[in-house]
Amino acid sequence: MLALHDYPCFYFNGALKLNEFLPLSETEAHHAQHVLRLEVGQEIYVSNGVGILALSTIQELSKKQVLFRVVEVTIHEPECPFTIELAIPPLKNKDRLNWLIEKAVEVGCRKLHLVKTARSVSHKFNLEKFEKTAISALKQSRKAWFTELIYHDSVEDFIKATASVSLKLVASYVDEYPPHLKSFVQNRPTILAIGPEGDFTSDELSLFKKGEFEQCSLGKERLRAETAAIYGLICFHSIIA
Repeated sequence: MLALHDYPCFYFNGALKLNEFLPLSETEAHHAQHVLRLEVGQEIYVSNGVGILALSTIQELSKKQVLFRVVEVTIHEPECPFTIELAIPPLKNKDRLNWLIEKAVEVGCRKLHLVKTARSVSHKFNLEKFEKTAISALKQSRKAWFTELIYHDSVEDFIKATASVSLKLVASYVDEYPPHLKSFVQNRPTILAIGPEGDFTSDELSLFKKGEFEQCSLGKERLRAETAAIYGLICFHSIIA
């Protein structure tokens, strides 16, 4: 990505076309007016999360809306030439999950699957709140690509939903250490599933095997789930880069 100016960045859920006049969402407009206190004529970046980061200017500020004009559109190719997806059980500690989401956006994870497992700690799960964390990270890091969050009620549902992914890996240490993740890295769409504390159950690992997931390890160190997920993501990026 080219060097960017230190302009504030906003998220816009839609197409961004040159010279269009568009309104910020209510939440983004409030942030622009009452937190950043922007003025008419100020330059901003607007990301739509699907590859476009647009240089724009504030055109109108009112109680009802903040209107911006797109003055330059830059299409960004993904930093990795193929999609990388992560799967992890929802963490009991929401701060740790928020941290993981932020880092997944920053490093460049296209999809983050949150999968309920037999050993997951059960609690109410509000996906919308975590999506706000992803949007915030997108803006702070001025990213053109959004990390999509997807919740699955079971490992079985997750495996069915990701059946079309080319390379499917599950990190597990049952019985013996399988080959390290690095030995599997290839230039094709990939998904890496990380287990909960205590690992996946034998029944869940059988489901992964039937779903054509290959078992891999992340080394001999004991890692928290969120650390393991980011470690795996960085492995992919470092090797492909």
